[in-house]
Formats: sequence, structure tokens, C-alpha cells
Amino acid sequence: MTVKLVYDYYMYSGDREGMKVLFGYVKKMLSNCENMLSSRGLFVSDGAWNLIEWAENDLLMCGEVTASSAWLCKLYRVFATVADDFGESELKKKYLALADKLCD
Repeated sequence: MTVKLVYDYYMYSGDREGMKVLFGYVKKMLSNCENMLSSRGLFVSDGAWNLIEWAENDLLMCGEVTASSAWLCKLYRVFATVADDFGESELKKKYLALADKLCD
């Protein structure tokens, strides 16, 4: 969710210079998340409690996590627009393809 705050800051402030710096960190985080996708394209959290609010959902410490998959889908979509803003068309395509796979 913190990454979504980075996007919100950029959208409301228009701070391109700040976003140039932050986008590098975001790309690294999204790349790390890409390595945590199952063969079905959903986010997998193995060996960690995945707290999504305090609801009784996705409480197992292994396997695909629905709520995190939904958040990740949203993050790939919003950062596809940032990639587009910074002229990274291939990264935009990649993020949109990952979002589509997560949201199917």
C-alpha cells in the first residue's frame, strides 16, 4: 500500500523530480513482487502472515493471496501510467500484461 501512496503523491503534487527518484524504488519492489507470482499469475506469500486489514481472509501462511493479488493488480496498472509519463513504453506494456494476468 505504501507504493500506492507514492503514486498519489506524484498525481497530486506533480513532482516529477521526486518521482524520478521514487520510481526506481517502485520498479525494484514491483520486480520483487513479480518473482512472487504463482504459475496462475497470483501473488504468493509463503511462510509469512499476510495481514490484510483484520478480516478473516487469506489467513494461511502459504499459497496464493487474493487480497494482495488485487492490490498488486492495481499497482501494476497505476505504475503503468507512470512508466508512460516517463517514456518507458516497454515497462508500461509489461506492467499492463502483469495486471491483466493478475485480474483475470
